[in-house]
Amino acid sequence: MIAVLDKVEQNFKKVGISCVQGNACAPYAVICHGDFWNNNILYKLDSNQCAESAKFVDFQIARYAAPVLDLIHYTFTCTEKTFRDAHLNELLDIYYKCLAKHICLFALDPTKIYPEQIFKQQLCRYGIFGLCMAAFSIPFFISNSNELVDLDEVCEAISVISAPEDSTTQNANNSVPSSSKDSANKSEENNEKNRALINDYYLLTPRSEPIFKRRMTGVVCDILKYDMADYVLNL
Repeated sequence: MIAVLDKVEQNFKKVGISCVQGNACAPYAVICHGDFWNNNILYKLDSNQCAESAKFVDFQIARYAAPVLDLIHYTFTCTEKTFRDAHLNELLDIYYKCLAKHICLFALDPTKIYPEQIFKQQLCRYGIFGLCMAAFSIPFFISNSNELVDLDEVCEAISVISAPEDSTTQNANNSVPSSSKDSANKSEENNEKNRALINDYYLLTPRSEPIFKRRMTGVVCDILKYDMADYVLNL
């Protein structure tokens, strides 16, 4: 478990980008939702308050990627380990059978369009994406609204810090007019404030941190249990 977490931490950007590259898994790639979790599903209820149909919303980060990506995202961010232990294999089987049935409705052969073997291979290859998304998303899902920081403010600070230095800042210590030096000094002061904001940025609270640790421990256990760790361990 520690080896998996260390590898993900060391290669987080590389792992994330590699998982969303549709061309790498073509011809078995599709347009994925990109942000598939509970709050982006609208259910129509029958008279008994049971769901009879569902619609998806919020496609603003849709992407061309492996078909399993949305499934993996939902599985590891929106379910608990106890649920996965009891039902995951059954749900994966139901998922593929329903998908194959719908492929047949278009007079296509699912064994050619998306063979079950490829489906299982992709689950193993891209399962690590579920760990990455869980680490990012679960803190939001388990937090109360009054516990969350101002993400717009944090994102703005990251954007400013990440921006290339302009010529004024680069020449701050050279022979430039005092107004330019003042501007550069002010810019550096703002950067210090932004760095402090980013360093203090922490989503978890004493209430939510134990929940997060329990959920993430379950995710890492299942990444190993379902043979989804080989890609990251071989980096």
